[in-house]
Amino acid sequence: MLSSAADGLPAGEGWLFEPKWDGFRTLVFRDGDEILLQSRDEKPMNRYFPRARGAAGARAPPSDVSSTVRS
Repeated sequence: MLSSAADGLPAGEGWLFEPKWDGFRTLVFRDGDEILLQSRDEKPMNRYFPRARGAAGARAPPSDVSSTVRS
């Protein structure tokens, strides 16, 4: 889900808000032993998270997986 800027918070009951923390929204794809980290606009992210590639490979099932990686 993409966020958008606003001048203020919506009025009324029933609204929940989540802060935007600094980080990257990253998709994790696994094909056997190969791990690909990619942005939602298909830019490679592997170079930013070398340790996350190892962790994702150890935890991800052997099919495509979506995840969030924070810097």
